[in-house]
Amino acid sequence: MKLFMRSAVALSIFTLLTACGWQLRGQVDLAGDIGTLQVSSSDAELLRDLKKALLRNNITLDDSDPDYRLDLEKMRFDRRTASVGSQILAAEYELNMQVAYQISQMKYKEGDKPYLDSARASTIRSYAYDPNNTLGKDQEERQLRREMRHEIVQQILRRLALISQQNEA
Repeated sequence: MKLFMRSAVALSIFTLLTACGWQLRGQVDLAGDIGTLQVSSSDAELLRDLKKALLRNNITLDDSDPDYRLDLEKMRFDRRTASVGSQILAAEYELNMQVAYQISQMKYKEGDKPYLDSARASTIRSYAYDPNNTLGKDQEERQLRREMRHEIVQQILRRLALISQQNEA
């Protein structure tokens, strides 16, 4: 009986959340038709993550004859000391990740102005550093870098969603 009640409550909550338009964090609605997209980047990890996200959003990737092209510059990553402790050692680091990109419309109707947009996606994180736990802090930094790359991908997807909305209008 408890299992049935838990299932019923979970189903009710899920139904209410989907009815109000709630989405999982990180989901971008690319429902409009932006056609095919070509993506290029010299950063392999960013390119892999972006292509996965585009495919999850049902965007067709085409290198031969795309409707739009997305060119990403090399991602810049900086790590700087944000604060110093009493022993004049770094106590906190700030991580800064950014990438410039350009979206170009490759196919358009004669007389129409082609879509061209240049933008920059960036994110900043900081974390406390403990010199007695360097292995753990290195792992934390790697995890933060993955999260930052994911956030940059989401920013790019939101920009692509604007194109999708403009095509619907």
